[in-house]
Amino acid sequence: MKILLCYKIYLITFLLFAILPIFKPVHSQIEGKPPEFSTRATEGDTVWVLLNHVKPDKKVQFEEFIEQILIPAIEKLATTDPIQVKMNRQSRLLYPFKANEDSSYTYVFLLDPVVSKADYSFARIFNSLYTEEEADQFISMFVETLVVPQIGYGVIQKAPVK
Repeated sequence: MKILLCYKIYLITFLLFAILPIFKPVHSQIEGKPPEFSTRATEGDTVWVLLNHVKPDKKVQFEEFIEQILIPAIEKLATTDPIQVKMNRQSRLLYPFKANEDSSYTYVFLLDPVVSKADYSFARIFNSLYTEEEADQFISMFVETLVVPQIGYGVIQKAPVK
């Protein structure tokens, strides 16, 4: 229990600064439609690139988590939260087309651009809609799919070289 609590605290802290909503554009991508009203970073904007290395035997669980739990949750939040709408429109998920050399799969979340001062944490998303116990279950469901904790990079959009 203490290990789970420590990991939960670490994960929530990490999520506050780097992680993960999957948004309307992701849902549109799943359905094969172009993202509606999506925007991309312009010069000076911050973009987060988040790598999720998923265990080969947890690939289906990861995708079900995204498509059946996370996306419906953020879509529901977006019905009453204009910041969530903006976050959804400015984020997308890239699916792997083949396994890595170690048989894991890498999914890439792009927050492009990051919404300034927005809370991207699973804790915020799930605690807004579910009990704490249910929120913890969803976070654990995500964490157990990963080979290593999510790897995040913050980058700045620069003007194209002419």
